[in-house]
Order: sequence, then structure tokens, then C-alpha cells
Amino acid sequence: MYRFVYMTTNKITGKKYIGKHTTNDLNDGYFGSNEKLLEDIKTLGKENFKREILEFAQTANELTAKESYHLRKNKVVEREDFYNETYVASGGRVPFETWSPERYQKYIEHQRKVQTGKKRSQKTRERISKNNVGFKGKNHTEESRKKISEVMKNKYVNKEARLRLSQINLGSNNPSSKAVLLINKDMEVVKKFGAKYIAEEWFYEQGYCNSRSRARYILKPYIEEKRLWNDMYYFILEREYNSFILEKISS
Repeated sequence: MYRFVYMTTNKITGKKYIGKHTTNDLNDGYFGSNEKLLEDIKTLGKENFKREILEFAQTANELTAKESYHLRKNKVVEREDFYNETYVASGGRVPFETWSPERYQKYIEHQRKVQTGKKRSQKTRERISKNNVGFKGKNHTEESRKKISEVMKNKYVNKEARLRLSQINLGSNNPSSKAVLLINKDMEVVKKFGAKYIAEEWFYEQGYCNSRSRARYILKPYIEEKRLWNDMYYFILEREYNSFILEKISS
């Protein structure tokens, strides 16, 4: 098995992508998984791209560390001639739930700065548009409006709950927008996970499946479609909590 950090180059535009790869075949034709890169490969053809190996590694941890080194060494986020959009090694994750609010705010400000002027791929724009639809185009009857009003009055009566609701409404720039809520059939919030992968780990640790990858596979449609899992729980993104409750009340 080979583990290595590679650089893929678009021969026509000169744009590059740095990533890591594990394979048994050094000539497997793998160029990377970046969406914009894949779009360009589909449009221009594989013959117009080349991959070069930057460095080999012995272990998975060493591979991730070396990838991170090359990403930062080449300043891929600041440069327009790279497909990369982050310094986080591919397959890695930023542990936001362990960060202080100050550190998270600095990270967001930095990302806004370096992303200015960068264009999202059409696939990414379509996914963002789909996720932000919310309650658009839906109408409530007068009766359902009264029910919603009464539920909201009873549900958010204390200061802590009102603060939590205001944080949810801050939108996708708020760290809580990445969180997942575990909700039972009675529409009660049982648990909050700081990110999807934490919910997946909890699902695995509870013995509901036999691997973390299986947990991701199982939970994905339930999170996306807001379906009740095993007649027990809903897994709802915190940023979608309000629209989820409103939809359940009006249905």
C-alpha cells in the first residue's frame, strides 16, 4: 500500500490541487475529489491534467501531517491558482466544539478574508440554495398560526431558551448552525451535538450500527429529509429547528 501527498495540475489553466491518497496502484489515475477540479476534468478531459507525487508517508497520521504542511507551504487558500479552499487536510475536521468563541470568531474572519473573490462551483451553489430553502413558498391557515403562537409562547418562556433561539437565528455564520439536535417523538430536544460527525459517533457508540462509516451512511438521509429514525428520534440541524417545528405543527 502506498500513502502519498500529490499535486494535480490543470495543463490548460495551470491551476493546481494538493491532496493525499492511499492506494495499491500508483497509476490508478486518481486526481482528487475537489468539486471544481472534478468539473474541469469532466469538461477538459483527464489528458489535460497531470499528477505528481510530492512526498510519501508511512502512516495515515504522518500522511495527514505532510498534506497539511504542503497546503500551508504553498499558501493554497490565499492563491488563485489553487483549487483548495481550506488548510484543513482532506478527510480531516476542525474541532469547533472545543474552541472558545474568540478563537472561532478569528477563524471565521480569516476564512471570510481569504475566500473573498473565490468562486463557488455550480454544484456547490445549487447545494447551498437547496439547503437554504427553509419555509419558502409555504402558507399557514389562521388556525395553524394560532397553534404556532401558543406553542411558541409556552416553549420559549425563560431567558436561556430565548437566547438559544436567537443564536439559532443568527444563520450559517454562527457555530451552532453546524450543530445537530436529537429530538424525540414528543418534539423534545434530548441532546445536542456540536457537529454531524459527533452525532454519528454517538450513534455508533450507542450500538445502533457496527461502524462509524455505517453511522454516517445511515444518518445522512434522516438528517437531510428530517425523517423519524426507528420510531425513536429525529436528527435535525439546529439551524433548521424552527422550520422543522413549524412544519410539524402545521401538518
